[in-house]
Amino acid sequence: MFCPNCKDEFRSGFTRCADCGVDLVADLSAAAPQSGHAAETASQPGTPAAVGPTTLRMVDVCGFFSLDDAREARARLQLERLHADVLIRESEPTDDGGRSEEFWLRVEASGIRTAAGIFAQEEDADAPGGDGRTCGQCGAELAPEAATCSSCGARLEGP
Repeated sequence: MFCPNCKDEFRSGFTRCADCGVDLVADLSAAAPQSGHAAETASQPGTPAAVGPTTLRMVDVCGFFSLDDAREARARLQLERLHADVLIRESEPTDDGGRSEEFWLRVEASGIRTAAGIFAQEEDADAPGGDGRTCGQCGAELAPEAATCSSCGARLEGP
């Protein structure tokens, strides 16, 4: 099964694209792309979202080693009224060919600075010293003199 919009492939049994919110098709050659992604807009944290015509671009905030930690972080963001998803990915193969699961917290692109700020404040509270400067695009910790993020390459504003 394939998404006619983003062209992602899904295992048998799936009927809708998790990112686009559109019905999957068996053959991409016969499917016309559908306009726009479906958006999820939640009125309150933890409330099932309604599907609408607006496009939401979700971006990774940070990864976790356990699903429980990712869920806890999502709950903290939802308290701040930020829409957040936990994404479970299969890791890249290790040298011995093994794989494991990775747990990624994703937020709407428009909320990345707020989310990164929330996690930066928590890290600052836990870590002695440090100036708490983080990248507004990916949330990575920055060196005090950095002009670009060493993690994502984003240009930084101000000192």
